[in-house]
Amino acid sequence: LRAASRRGCFTVFVTCNPKPPDFSPDALVVLDTGPEALAGSTRLKAGSATKMALNSITTAAMVKCGKVYGNRMVDLKPWSAKLKARAARLVSELGGVDEDRAEALLRRAGWEVKTAVVMARRELDARKARALLARKGGMLRGALE
Repeated sequence: LRAASRRGCFTVFVTCNPKPPDFSPDALVVLDTGPEALAGSTRLKAGSATKMALNSITTAAMVKCGKVYGNRMVDLKPWSAKLKARAARLVSELGGVDEDRAEALLRRAGWEVKTAVVMARRELDARKARALLARKGGMLRGALE
């Protein structure tokens, strides 16, 4: 964290220990979990609380970065057959097209889910859909409204 701070990064320290760290992060998150049921076993309450807090923080970051539309992660990178099938379902559902059309749009969009959804909903080619997304800061909601 000190190295990140020296480079000008915003630093956050998440801890279950009420004793403050010996440095000053930009944000300090203290999770008051109380003592563990088994002394010295931090994988129980402290570990679970930390995992939940970090999941909440990273989920909020994904929303703010435009990687989420509604309750869906839409900025996935479909590099496997399973992820390509998920991408096709997403484009089908969000774009209002059948899965065959969704896959065709994804292929033309270079497997970019947000681009394919914009192509489906706004009837644009991939270049224009990408340009619209760029003007809207990568936010799918902005490109569709």
